[in-house]
Amino acid sequence: MACHLAKSPFALLAVGLWILACPPSLAEDDDPNALNQQVNQLIEQGKYREAVPIAEKAFEIAKRSQGLESPASADALNNLGLIFKKIGDYAKAEPLYQEAFQILQKIHGPEHPDTASSLNNLAELYHDMGEYAKAEPLLQEALRICQKVFGLEHPNTTTSLNNLAGPYHSIGEYAKAELLLKEVLRTKEKVLGPEHPDTAACLENLALLEFDLGRIDEVTALARQASAVELTILSKIFSFTSEQQRLAYLDIFHPYGLFPFLKGTGPDLAAAVLRYKGVVLDSIVEDRLLAEASQGSKRLSLGRCPDYNCGLETRRGVTG
Repeated sequence: MACHLAKSPFALLAVGLWILACPPSLAEDDDPNALNQQVNQLIEQGKYREAVPIAEKAFEIAKRSQGLESPASADALNNLGLIFKKIGDYAKAEPLYQEAFQILQKIHGPEHPDTASSLNNLAELYHDMGEYAKAEPLLQEALRICQKVFGLEHPNTTTSLNNLAGPYHSIGEYAKAELLLKEVLRTKEKVLGPEHPDTAACLENLALLEFDLGRIDEVTALARQASAVELTILSKIFSFTSEQQRLAYLDIFHPYGLFPFLKGTGPDLAAAVLRYKGVVLDSIVEDRLLAEASQGSKRLSLGRCPDYNCGLETRRGVTG
C-alpha cells in the first residue's frame, strides 16, 4: 500500500498531471487487487456511489481468499472508508479506517510506512469531522514514523509536517502551524529547488496562514513569489507535455488566487493574468510552427523521393 498521506486544509503538496484513463471494466471479478484498482479509478472520477458495491466485493473476496489480516483486505477497507468520507457519511467511514489501521499495524508493525499512511487517513477523517483533538496525536505519530523510516527531508516526512499544521491552523494555534510550514518550505526549497510545484504549494500554504494572522505585507510577498513560481512551472509544462497533460494541469492551476483578496495587488493580478495568457499564446504559436515545419518537411521529402524505393532506402539508412 502506498503511503497516501492525508490532505491538509492547505494546498496539496503534489501536482498531478495525468488522469487515470483505464476502463474500470477490466478488473477480474475474483481478484481483489484488480477490484481495488477499479475502485480507485471510480474514486478519481468522482463516482462514489458506483464504487461502493465494488469495494465491498473486493473486501469480501480478499477476506475469503487471503484472510482478514491481509494487505488486500486493508486496501479494500481503506477504499470503503474513503468513499464514505467523500460522500460525508463519517459514521460509516470511521470504523472502516480504524479496522484498516489495526490490520496494517498487526501485519507490518507500528513503525511502517503503511501504518503511517493509515494513521494519516484516519486523522484526515477526524479533521474533516472537526475532531482536531483526535487528529493531532495521530498526525504526530505518523510524523514520528516518517522521520524515523524516511529521514527528515523525505517527501513523506514533509507532507506529514504539512498535514500536522492543518489542525493547528484550524484551532488558531498559528505559531505552531507557522513553525511547521516554514520548515516544510525550507526543506522543499533545499531538496526540490525554488521552482518546483511542491515549493509553490508551500508558499501558498504559508501565505494562507499569514493572511489569518493579518500580516498582509508578508502575504503579498508570498503571493507574488508563489505566482511567479507557478507561471514558470506552467511555461515548462506547456513546453514539454502533451495537450492532455496541459489541460489536466490547468484544472489545478491558480497562479493568482490570493491577489483578489489583498488590497493594492490589482497590478499584480493584471500582470499574472497577462503573463498566463502570454504563456498559453506562446505555446499555441509554437505548436503551430512545429506542425507547419513538419508538414513542410514531409512535402520536401516527397519532392526528392518520387518512388517507393527511395522511401525504403531512407528507412534503411535511419535504422542502420
